[in-house]
Amino acid sequence: MGLKARFNPKALVRERMKRAAVEIEALMIRQLQYAGEELVGHARTNDTYRDQTGNLRNSIGYIILKRGRIIKSEFSRSAAVRTKSENGRVRTTKGSQDGVTTGREFAKKIAAEYPGYLTLVVVAGMNYAGHVEAMGLDVLSSAENLAKIIVPRLMQQLSQQVANVR
Repeated sequence: MGLKARFNPKALVRERMKRAAVEIEALMIRQLQYAGEELVGHARTNDTYRDQTGNLRNSIGYIILKRGRIIKSEFSRSAAVRTKSENGRVRTTKGSQDGVTTGREFAKKIAAEYPGYLTLVVVAGMNYAGHVEAMGLDVLSSAENLAKIIVPRLMQQLSQQVANVR
């Protein structure tokens, strides 16, 4: 009497491959999220221009898409807008929600041009951001330079992490 396997080896291999793919995708998303947080944090704290309304700084953010669907988004009221009240007191607010809304909508528009499997889009969504940059002020250009440094490093880390997936 011979032994008969009570499992399907092909199904077992398929299940392991599926679990590995899910784990690798999660690692990829985590690296994209880290990159987005670093780049947006850098751009938001950059202090080369005076953001009078807060809209420009609040329009800086990122989205991560999976097959064109947003799976992570980070836009927030992060500006520090100083205004004087009628009695002469200086008050600091985070500006309006307008920049956040405009930035998120602009990111979605840009994302439509990049229908890849996983996509990171970092934007300054106000239509005058390019004009501010053209005046020699830094809205996103230093964040772009930072991306050229950290993204290859993150991809190397991802490669090492993927090698450890079993």
